[in-house]
Amino acid sequence: MEKTLPKISILIPTRNRIDSLRETLLSLTDLDYPRNKYEVIVIDDNSSDGTEEILVNIQDILPYSIRCKRLKDKRGPSAARNLGMQMAEGKILVFTDDDCQFENRWLKEISAPFNNKNVGAVGGPDFAPERANFFSKCIGYLLHHLLELEDFEEEVN
Repeated sequence: MEKTLPKISILIPTRNRIDSLRETLLSLTDLDYPRNKYEVIVIDDNSSDGTEEILVNIQDILPYSIRCKRLKDKRGPSAARNLGMQMAEGKILVFTDDDCQFENRWLKEISAPFNNKNVGAVGGPDFAPERANFFSKCIGYLLHHLLELEDFEEEVN
């Protein structure tokens, strides 16, 4: 089965979010996906909170390798994502944020729809974590329930 799984590049832009970034990277440790089939790329948008040092130190405790690049000037998440795409080696590019937590089956569920040649992009529900503030939980509720994102499909012609 491992041979049929595509290589995935997980792209994470960050800026001055050292604590949430650390939690995000730790949540990727138990993915039910072969470690040689995914890469994690973190683009630091010129943080000033010690992010660069944490990225160097955390690599010693992570069971997977990460590649990091620091932008010289603050250029925003779009520029960081664009640089991450240039660095990526995966067949599938996964864009996420530095404050996300992941279930172990996350990558398998993201990659499965790509077995259909008509699929060009996938998405999923975005739940606010338990520790999130009230506003974040409201946004998560709206996205998940009112917009019914889990049922959204568009046929590609």
